[in-house]
Amino acid sequence: MPASSDWQHVWLRSRPILLGLLLLLPLLYGLSGLYSVSNEQRGVRYRFGALVDESVPPGMHYHLPFPIERVELRPAATVQSLEVSFTELGVEMQPKELATGDNNLLAVVLVVQYSTQDLGQFLHHIQRPVEVLENLIQANATRLMARANTDNLLTTGRHQFQQALLRNTQQHLDRLESGIRLSAVQLKALTPPASVKSAFDRVDRARTEKRKLISDARSAQNSARAKARADARKVRLTAQASAEEIVSAAQGEAARYAALLKEYQQAPQAMGHKLYTDALGRILPNIQWSAASTPNKQH
Repeated sequence: MPASSDWQHVWLRSRPILLGLLLLLPLLYGLSGLYSVSNEQRGVRYRFGALVDESVPPGMHYHLPFPIERVELRPAATVQSLEVSFTELGVEMQPKELATGDNNLLAVVLVVQYSTQDLGQFLHHIQRPVEVLENLIQANATRLMARANTDNLLTTGRHQFQQALLRNTQQHLDRLESGIRLSAVQLKALTPPASVKSAFDRVDRARTEKRKLISDARSAQNSARAKARADARKVRLTAQASAEEIVSAAQGEAARYAALLKEYQQAPQAMGHKLYTDALGRILPNIQWSAASTPNKQH
């Protein structure tokens, strides 16, 4: 009897604790559905494995406890980079050159910047979305490269190629409802194969030298034009100043003769005498006089 009494005593003492645990466990189970989404994250909520909310915003939220519902936290739409190169399958992965429209071969490395615009589509509409993106970039780049000219790709056509590749790939991604948004596609490397690199380098140097000569010629032409315009302006200004000086002198002479005419009309004899003496005053100082003696004649 003493042993049975001891067990009853233990049960009586532990029963409130056990009852408290039985009440606490459901509460803890219910509270397990509380979760937080940070500003850099988005949540995806599932119920019995089916998607019910593909973009849970930042903040505190609640979902029904596992296994009824579960939430996956994913990075928000941050820009990520993917480097895409071209290789051919075999015993070992070997670099593969792409053929251009003018029958040249170029080794290409691309850098793709993308973000997850729709998290639900990204996770569930296609399998391995990043791999799909890489394959689409490779396929579209191969097709566009086959239509491109090498000189254009290495110079002014580089930007056009990148924009066309971004546009075409985005259209494919949208049709697949991938949830991916491309922000940039860049040609990181565009080089000829090693076997013909020296020839390409010579062509590239010649192209660079050609551009330099053209630039120098245009610079010299612009300098010559500027000098010619400056010289013409100088001649024009000199001629204008000379013309103004001549006109001014002629106007002065005309005014002087008009004043003399007026005075002559008022007093002809006095003015005539004044003009005569003025003329002698200007002429006589310039006359050089000389005298010679005449020998006496003997009768």
